[in-house]
Amino acid sequence: MTRFQKLTIATTASTVLLITAGGLVRATGSGLGCPGWPTCFGRWIPPLETHAIIEYSHRLLATIAVILICLQAVVAWRQYRRVRQILVPSLAAVGLVFVQAALGGIVVKGELEATLVTLHFATAMTLLAVLVNITANSFCYVKLPAKGTALPLPSSTPEEGAFYRGLLVGASGPAGVIKPLSARWPARDGRFSLLLPRSVRGKVLRFWESDFASFSPSPAAPGGPVDLGAWPTKLSPRVARDVAFLRVAR
Repeated sequence: MTRFQKLTIATTASTVLLITAGGLVRATGSGLGCPGWPTCFGRWIPPLETHAIIEYSHRLLATIAVILICLQAVVAWRQYRRVRQILVPSLAAVGLVFVQAALGGIVVKGELEATLVTLHFATAMTLLAVLVNITANSFCYVKLPAKGTALPLPSSTPEEGAFYRGLLVGASGPAGVIKPLSARWPARDGRFSLLLPRSVRGKVLRFWESDFASFSPSPAAPGGPVDLGAWPTKLSPRVARDVAFLRVAR
């Protein structure tokens, strides 16, 4: 699991907790537990009173959610700028969370007027839907490399039957490592190829990369074919997993 995927999960989870806390505020009648906003009775630390603590906990969770959503947008802008399915909802979530925070203050100052409370709840559910979409997309779309970047080139010995080493890129599915029908080492521009079987249709593929060593009757060369007889069937703990994800169309 990548750091961005962990961040999206944490962001969505914090928002679920925020909505849950909002429901608790509503159920306990603590909406006016802190009549002021953003302070509580003019203080940044609430008094030790049940309704005040419940309401202020809701505000604290809102602050955490805002920070995580903004951080998520920054990472999406820096690393997934070319993946529209991640970038657009990440930026939209920033706008929604600030609208939600502003509505929270208006609801308190409006003394829980029904229309404002309903609008506040509707915005929260819209925000949650957007965050769930971002989390799902982070597992389904590949982070595109920056222009001009390349994978390390494989090195090889000139003798046939030699022990050679090179960066190998492969894919795994729900049942484990997928053996391709054909594969090529990264070329001089970093491009590589995998021809996968029809059985991968409709599945989410998890790509891995490894500095792979194997014995082969033919030498390795940049852009050349990989000996599939040496293709790994299991991945060691040292292999870099989940470097990218891709959902294959049916």
